[in-house]
Order: sequence, then structure tokens, then C-alpha cells
Amino acid sequence: MKYIFFLVLPTLFISACAQEDKKPEFNLRCYVRYDVASGRVTAEAGLSEIVSGKVVEIPDGIRYQSIPMKLLPAVGITYQHSYIASFVPEHRFNWLGGDGEKNEFVMGISPIDSFSMGGNSIPDNQPARLTWKGDPLQKGETLVILWENSEEGLTVPMEVTTTVGKPFIDFPAEKMKELKPGKWSLYLVRKKLTRTVVNEYLVNGIMEYYTGSSELTITSGQ
Repeated sequence: MKYIFFLVLPTLFISACAQEDKKPEFNLRCYVRYDVASGRVTAEAGLSEIVSGKVVEIPDGIRYQSIPMKLLPAVGITYQHSYIASFVPEHRFNWLGGDGEKNEFVMGISPIDSFSMGGNSIPDNQPARLTWKGDPLQKGETLVILWENSEEGLTVPMEVTTTVGKPFIDFPAEKMKELKPGKWSLYLVRKKLTRTVVNEYLVNGIMEYYTGSSELTITSGQ
């Protein structure tokens, strides 16, 4: 089961760095998801007035990676572009302002090339360590660890916002007890939040990197 966080973007940002000489009039929300399993990139964008909250169209549309995004007015004037591609770390949105000025917003995220729990069989009464190949979490990043047991219809998310600056996370035994013994699929979602001001636009961006899944067995340690 995979979740899209685009619709809750406005509530996810608490702190920001902004240009003090500009007072933004519009809130631009940008979202990008890369799914390793399908190799699909999904990008979305939406614009609204900050004072009234009214959703409006972007003058002359918006481009993602230099490609015009499709307007989907039926879902609240949302722009979208989805395609199959290899992963790239930088993602660019370009659009024209009301006076014709060129605007650009860039966000990026580091991939997780592979990950491991140290074996294919893990007891539920012992601590476990998740390691991955790639950069440790950076400022503004969150790692969501999603466990799925299709036989039992269970999904157990574990979210981590801080680490020791290294590409691993230690889980205590009591945390592993949340997983019922059986066969589980594990995948990770690396998520990064970015917020800035571009001329009259307050831009909120979120990017998610979905890894492929790893099949594991949780055993009962009694």
C-alpha cells in the first residue's frame, strides 16, 4: 500500500527560510514521487492565493523538468506529469509570474540504492538494525519504514525523523514486538520537505523516494 502526501502538504511545513524583501501573495505546492519498483516519476503542482486560499491557475502553466504539465481542473486545478524514467537527484519546476518574470524552484533527494535488516529471518524479541546504501538523512528529511503482511492484511508504519548521521537505524526489541510473526514485505520511503520564497510565491515542496520491497520473515522468540 502506497500513500501520496501531496494533499496534506500545507500542514507539513513548520519552519522556513524566506526572502524578507518580498511578501508572497501565492502558495505554490510542488510534489514529486519516484517509485523504484515501477520506475515511474509522478509530479504534481497546485497554486492558491495566500490571503483568500482560493485555488487559481498558474499563468501560462508550469513546466516540470522542462516539460509542460497537464492541467487537471476536476481535482482542484492541479498540474500533473507522470512518466517512466531513471532516477535523477534534482527536480525543477519553472513558471511565469503575472508580470511575465521567469521563476524556478529546484528540490532534490538522495536515493537509497539498497537496504538490509541483517538477514531474511528476524526474531521479534531482539533488537534489529536497518542499514542502507546511500546518504544518511539530511535536514528536512524523514524515513518511513513500511511493513506489510498481505496474509494478515496488516500494515505497520515506523517513522524516523532523526538519526546519528549515519545510514542505519536501530530498533529496540519492544519495537520489533509490534510485528506479528509471519512473512512481511518491507520497503522504505525517504521524504524531504523544502520551503522557500520565489518572488511573490511561497513555494512548499515535498519529494518522496520509494524503494523496492524486501521479503522478510519475523519469527517468535517467545
